[in-house]
Amino acid sequence: MLCGGLALGGCSTSIDTPAGGNGLANTTWWVQTIEGEAIAPAAGSRVTIDENGYLVASAGCAKFTGKAALNGNRLAVTKIGVAEEACADSAPLQEAQLIDTLERVDRWAVQESYLLLYSEGSTIPTRLARHP
Repeated sequence: MLCGGLALGGCSTSIDTPAGGNGLANTTWWVQTIEGEAIAPAAGSRVTIDENGYLVASAGCAKFTGKAALNGNRLAVTKIGVAEEACADSAPLQEAQLIDTLERVDRWAVQESYLLLYSEGSTIPTRLARHP
C-alpha cells in the first residue's frame, strides 16, 4: 500500500499512540545522531510532531515542515518544505542529511528517553533525545 509515496503496512494521517503510551503527538526531540554520525550540537537540530501529524524541524538555520503519517510503529514523512536562511558552513550538509533521513524513515521506536528513527537503506537509526 502506498501512502504519500512511501510504502506502509497501512495508512494513517493522525498520530497513533501505540501500546505502552509512547506516542509522538506534541513531542519535541533534539537530534543527536543522523544514522550513527554525531551532529554539531551548536546547530540545535530538533524535530517536533504535533497532534495533527505536522512535523516541524530545524537543523541549524533552515526550518522545514512536513506531514507525519503513523500507523503503529510505521512512520512516513511526506511533503517536506524548506525555508532557507543564512547558515554556518556545516549547517547545509547537516540539514540535507536530516531531510534525506526523514524522507526515508519507515519506522520508529522509543528506548528510554530516545526516539529512534529507522530509515530505508540504513541499518543504523537516527537518534533523538526527548526535549523536556
